[in-house]
Amino acid sequence: MNSRCRLRSGFRLGLAGVLALALFTTACSGGTEALESMAACPFGFRDAPVGVQPDDLSCVDLGGFNLAGADFKGDDLLGSYMSGADLSYANLRNADLSLADLSDANLRNADLSLADLSDADLRNADLSDAGLRNANLRGADLSLANLRGADLSFADLRNADLSNADLEGAFLYGAGLSNADLSDANLSNAYLGFAGLRNANLSDADLTDATWSNTTCPDGSNSDNNGGSCRP
Repeated sequence: MNSRCRLRSGFRLGLAGVLALALFTTACSGGTEALESMAACPFGFRDAPVGVQPDDLSCVDLGGFNLAGADFKGDDLLGSYMSGADLSYANLRNADLSLADLSDANLRNADLSLADLSDADLRNADLSDAGLRNANLRGADLSLANLRGADLSFADLRNADLSNADLEGAFLYGAGLSNADLSDANLSNAYLGFAGLRNANLSDADLTDATWSNTTCPDGSNSDNNGGSCRP
């Protein structure tokens, strides 16, 4: 096994227990073909090498791994590669996932409250029923993501790409969505009370039964003074 792929001492997997040795053997035998982010990871990705402190997982390569229920609370995962990983029910509260690649990842019911996901790649990720309260998603790519029933209250989604995302029933109370791209997004039954949508793109978005209350609309008007909604 490649020495890069050995699980370092102190690696915490919380509710998931320990990863099976077979997972590491399989993942490391061929390696994950990943596009390396020169901005976040100028020296490429690594597989949690031995000797690194438990909270330092920056630029780690965990693409495709089964990490369901894992405990990454407060960990440094900046620029990490976790595309296609199973992180359902994982504890990622207050974790640094900025610039991380979480495309196609399973984050269903994950706790991402207070997490830094700025400029992260979350394309086609499953975030249904995830907790994203007060999360920083500024500039994140959430196109085609599943956010059904997600708690995005007070989340920072400014300049985020939510085009074609499924936000049915999502709770967006007080969320910052200025300059966000919500074109073709499904916002049916979403709660948008006190959210800020200034300059957001709502073209062709499904707003069926969405709830508006003191919401700042894309044109800067207040939903309460705009017929009770921010429909284009």
